[in-house]
Amino acid sequence: MPDPGRVRLFSTTLGAAGAPAVLLVHGWAGTAVSGPRTPRPWPETSG
Repeated sequence: MPDPGRVRLFSTTLGAAGAPAVLLVHGWAGTAVSGPRTPRPWPETSG
């Protein structure tokens, strides 16, 4: 688990423009690693 202080600093450094991109990448990576809640490897609503 990352240090909350580091995450906060990182988020502040990114600013409003970088945050959505990081959330998108993080969300995609999380889905790819943990998998969706359905048995299918990729959700039909991806993209």
